[in-house]
Amino acid sequence: MYTRRACVVRLLMLPLLMVGCSDDFDNSQMYSSNGMKTDIDSLKRLIHLPANVERCEWQTGTRSPHGDDWWLAAVLEVNSDQLPAFLPGTGTREFFETPPGLELVSSFAALRLLPDAHPSESGGIALIVDTYGVSPYTSSPLLDGRAIKLSANQVFVTLWTN
Repeated sequence: MYTRRACVVRLLMLPLLMVGCSDDFDNSQMYSSNGMKTDIDSLKRLIHLPANVERCEWQTGTRSPHGDDWWLAAVLEVNSDQLPAFLPGTGTREFFETPPGLELVSSFAALRLLPDAHPSESGGIALIVDTYGVSPYTSSPLLDGRAIKLSANQVFVTLWTN
């Protein structure tokens, strides 16, 4: 038989149990792959942009079926004079593979046209290409990634957590 005190304790515990069952940082809507985005201001809330961007397309998705790791990929159209701000230093020739679930549509389709691009086992694109660091773009929790020159005025950047 429940006492009044036991009922009060259970009622007080209910909010704690509800908090324990939910994420403080709900990334299910914001960071799941849900199509192409073009809003520069929304992109600026997630990453830094080192100079003016004329136009952008970006996507987000998860890095694995479980866990909270996620990625952001963007194609940035910039003034060709400002390209060095977006691709600092010299590139490093290395193997690169697009993140899982990246939709290779619209401006992202240009990745298929890069020399040596071929389909990867995960359904994306794999290639050997000059990559650049992403320090101009990083913003917690997106602290790792790569940038690639797509054309004289387009940069592909991908950032991920962990």
